[in-house]
Amino acid sequence: PKATLPLTWEARTYGYYGFRNSYDGDQSFLVQVYGRCHPPHGYSVPNAGNFVIWGLGHTWARSMTSLRLHNQRAFANVVLLPDDETNEDALGHVTYAETRKDGSGAVTFDLGDVYAAANTDRKGRPMRLYEKYGNVPIEPAFKKSGITGLRAFAVDYSGKSGAPCVFVVVDKISGGNQKLWMWRLKDQ
Repeated sequence: PKATLPLTWEARTYGYYGFRNSYDGDQSFLVQVYGRCHPPHGYSVPNAGNFVIWGLGHTWARSMTSLRLHNQRAFANVVLLPDDETNEDALGHVTYAETRKDGSGAVTFDLGDVYAAANTDRKGRPMRLYEKYGNVPIEPAFKKSGITGLRAFAVDYSGKSGAPCVFVVVDKISGGNQKLWMWRLKDQ
């Protein structure tokens, strides 16, 4: 595949980015980040701000998407706010993306919808967050929580650091209470 397939993959409308250094089996690295920028239509869809890393024949970070039930943030590589009400099913929004031919790149997601609290309808059920078509937020469904969040990723395969892969994740979360960073090494 290395003669025909690119090393970076981008599906901006879905918030998917794949960064690969090569197609050389156990010597390859593959970093995938997920913005979940489009409502999923099925199970086992990674949560907004999630990532997975495979490299040198090992799993470095993996989420538990093999479960055949609704994917919960507690099983993903994300930041949890256990003391605050959040929208686990909310979408992220791409605010910046850059991909390079060597497989390196960077992407930033706005996760403000995830950290907003959800309003309920007259029957006490959570309201639908987005219009059926176009992913337009239904403003009354979001309760302002005072929490904002950005999550940025960068992958460098240049080798300038002396390492075959440098992966950086930066979170900027304002407001809220306790923050719990999750990094899943394998399925449990």
